[in-house]
Amino acid sequence: MKRSKAKLKQSNSAPLLMILAGTVLIVSILIWQVVTSAQSAASTATPVGEIPVDRISRVALEQAKTAFDTKAAVFVDVRSSGSFLNQHITGSVSIPLNELPSRLGELGKQDWIIPYCT
Repeated sequence: MKRSKAKLKQSNSAPLLMILAGTVLIVSILIWQVVTSAQSAASTATPVGEIPVDRISRVALEQAKTAFDTKAAVFVDVRSSGSFLNQHITGSVSIPLNELPSRLGELGKQDWIIPYCT
């Protein structure tokens, strides 16, 4: 029984690591979109091309993995609902990118949100 649990844990972590590895670049873009959408809700939106790249927070793979393991962040899958149903990070929330601006209220303002689309 212990041996099968160990194999199951290894097989579950490989896809997770692949998904998290694909998020590093996308995360920064999506965080910027969340910030822009939140600013828009407060009527202080910044036009797309005017946010300097140095203001975009990037999440390293190790940070994302730690956040997942400790449940310190909310992972938001911004792919289509069908893609989410096919495979997703365990415990993640599905909010397709085109719905994100109208559904920001579903996310906690104080939560660390890590969006992904891989």
